[in-house]
Amino acid sequence: MSGSETVVAALRKAERDEHTKAIVLFVDSPGGSALASDVVGRAVARCTKPVVAVMGEVAGSGGYYVLAQADHVVADPYTLTGSIGVVVGKPVLTQFDDRHGLNPETVGRDRALFESPHRPFSDDERAWAEKMMDEVYGRFVARVATGRGLSRERVDEIGRGRIWSGQDAREIGLVDELGDLEAGLAAARRLGGLPDDAPARTVSTGPNLPGLPTFGKDAAGALGGLWPFGSEKVLTWFDRAVTIR
Repeated sequence: MSGSETVVAALRKAERDEHTKAIVLFVDSPGGSALASDVVGRAVARCTKPVVAVMGEVAGSGGYYVLAQADHVVADPYTLTGSIGVVVGKPVLTQFDDRHGLNPETVGRDRALFESPHRPFSDDERAWAEKMMDEVYGRFVARVATGRGLSRERVDEIGRGRIWSGQDAREIGLVDELGDLEAGLAAARRLGGLPDDAPARTVSTGPNLPGLPTFGKDAAGALGGLWPFGSEKVLTWFDRAVTIR
């Protein structure tokens, strides 16, 4: 799990470093908070240095939101991405409570109890939720349209929560290049005007002591374990943890 403050701090730290000419943002996330996604996405858009986004196994919903305004986007053909949409909901446990003899009491104003699972949405709350979804979705569409150079109508057409493979996302304009982390590093070196053998390092957002280097270990070694796609001929999703050696 990554917090928006940590990711933004890393982006700003890399941007301030005089030896950094381009930034690679590795994203492996199905999304999460709309607010956190917007905070990271704004930080990417504000970067004055080239930002190359590299997708892991999944970069959907908020995972796509954060990288939509990167200068270059790389994905594997089997990456699951897109899911440009927003949903608001909650479980309602009133029948469960009745069956098990539970009688929870809620105290507070109706709007404060919006997320309470012990009561359904009122008509007013449902209307408010729909309005909120429309506003967040509209903002999402606008961010993607700006970052990818597409019209809002086109983004809405390929959005609405649809999920795309990396291959399909490349064909519809959500991804620039098919490849792995090394391809992302090569793109960053190219955009940063660096030689092919320019070193890459990971950013540490922890406290730095005087005299210690700003960055950590080699990026390829540090992130290599995160990239799930290698030279295998078949990629399979399992319903349990599997280690392949």
